[in-house]
Amino acid sequence: METPNLDEAKKKISEDLVSRFRRSASVLGMKATGKLDKSFGYNIVADEIQIFAEEYASALNTGTGAAKTSNNNVGKFQRFKEWARAKGIRPTTKNKYGNTTFAKYKNKESVYDSMVWAMLKKVSRDGIEKRPKGSSVGFIDKIINEQKEEIKVVFTEAYKKDLVMDIKKIIK
Repeated sequence: METPNLDEAKKKISEDLVSRFRRSASVLGMKATGKLDKSFGYNIVADEIQIFAEEYASALNTGTGAAKTSNNNVGKFQRFKEWARAKGIRPTTKNKYGNTTFAKYKNKESVYDSMVWAMLKKVSRDGIEKRPKGSSVGFIDKIINEQKEEIKVVFTEAYKKDLVMDIKKIIK
């Protein structure tokens, strides 16, 4: 059975979901370096839609617990550093009057590295909190749940059109 309408519906649904994931990540402030945004994509394999993204999209979606191992800390450090710079996060310190100010030292890079190592240590120890705050459902799961009924309707209509087309071919 040929399924041109169903194939087109799969493509349309996939593109729509990917664009919604990108928009939602941007609205929630998850857009820093652009890697997550650019990584969302899809493949259509037989009767299945495979949506993919950077590995850490799942962590942002559902949150994580503490790290079980400390492997690849150097790679994590570089990614955290790149992320912190893209977000404009700067190290702070307290001056002699007790006010918080941005850290200013002769070797700015070492101060920045210390801040990034502290952030990495905290995330490794405590994990990443669930997104969006106060919700038990992550941004990816929320979009899928919102679109579930619409997806069913689109696929049902497309399949009906393909069946009618095949029946007309058989009758002729």
